Amino acid sequence: VLKEYLAYSFFELISPYYYKTRLVDIEFQEEKGERIKEHRLRGFFIEDSDKVEDRLKGKEVNRKVHPMQQDALNAIRNDLFQFMIGNTDYSTKQGHNEKLFYLDAKYICLPYDFDMSGLVNASYANVSNVQNLSKSISEVTQRAYKGYQRDRALVEQVRREYLDHEGEILKKLQEMKLEFESEQQYQAAEQFLAGFFNILKNDARFEKQVVKRARPN
Repeated sequence: VLKEYLAYSFFELISPYYYKTRLVDIEFQEEKGERIKEHRLRGFFIEDSDKVEDRLKGKEVNRKVHPMQQDALNAIRNDLFQFMIGNTDYSTKQGHNEKLFYLDAKYICLPYDFDMSGLVNASYANVSNVQNLSKSISEVTQRAYKGYQRDRALVEQVRREYLDHEGEILKKLQEMKLEFESEQQYQAAEQFLAGFFNILKNDARFEKQVVKRARPN
């Protein structure tokens, strides 16, 4: 739960278009005969789409719009974010774990539901078969870029945006360190994010793992 919440928080640092979230502690009681057992769970609230419409002064679009007709800059931000957290369980073409909005005269997808990502690394997570990615990666902790081929200048712009936000993203993670169940889990998340930024800082790796992996239009 905590790591998925953090994924939403990271995207909020990158994009002006996102779902707001709030981390909460949930307490409830369970009756077992004459005994009452108390439970405490960690969860988070996700903003409703109608609230997003009001906040961003836009409209949810209830039809499919091909990714190449969606705003290119925000599409790259979205796809590189999914690459950062190691998530393949989404599709901006099919609207899978993505909500399409018309915002500022542009079609923009807002991502959600990251429990199958490598950052979260849930025990039940597996590589999505969407786009036949299971043939190229076998573990969710491996990365596969799912974005489309875009203008190289825009790709480099977004690459720089992520590098410029590296400190903020890692600071956000560090601020939540004491909330992790163990030091090992925290270190795994930190190393996973570091792996992403190492790719961005290396021209050859970025070319191989992102640019050349982009899908044809």
